[in-house]
Amino acid sequence: MDVFAQSEFEATKRDAFSSEGKTPDERIAMFLDLMKAIEAIQAHLTPEERARRQRIADQLDPRPDPWWRNFRKEALAEYQRQTADAQNELKLLMSKYSDGKTIDS
Repeated sequence: MDVFAQSEFEATKRDAFSSEGKTPDERIAMFLDLMKAIEAIQAHLTPEERARRQRIADQLDPRPDPWWRNFRKEALAEYQRQTADAQNELKLLMSKYSDGKTIDS
């Protein structure tokens, strides 16, 4: 198989397939390497050309809406837990520093 004759999509798909069985840290490192490869491929493009290609990609393969629809249930539950924790922390900070004051007081 001639790797150089493959499309960017096919090469990325092939590389992503090799993530099976890897640890989360290994998958993160692999993802970052893929993002660096994409950046290197697109480095010569103008911002306008990048935007044009992104619009075409969105038409051909739109992202899910809502964006989190394709998350695994475990990953979505973890995200929701972290979000709830962050919101609770924000509420505590706001009450601590506002000391019962409101915007109008």
